[in-house]
Amino acid sequence: MELLSMQGNLAPGPDGAFTHIHIVASDDDHVVRGGHLFEATVEVTAEIHMRELDEGDATMVRKATESDFFGLSFYDLEG
Repeated sequence: MELLSMQGNLAPGPDGAFTHIHIVASDDDHVVRGGHLFEATVEVTAEIHMRELDEGDATMVRKATESDFFGLSFYDLEG
C-alpha cells in the first residue's frame, strides 16, 4: 500500500485527542482507494507535515452533539 495523499486535523475531544484524517492510497495492483483513516502502521517512511495553530488562530475543540440523523455522530467545533 502506498500513501498518495493525507489531510485532516488533530484536536482535543471529549475523551482526549481526536483525529479526523482522510487518505488516498494505492495497492500493489495500482487500485486507488480513499476514505477515513482510523489506524495505520508505517512500514518504511512517510513524510507528514503538521502545523500547530498559533494563539492568534482559532482553537478547535470537538464536543459530541445529540443527533438522530441516520445514527451518525456529530461534533460541534468551537473556535
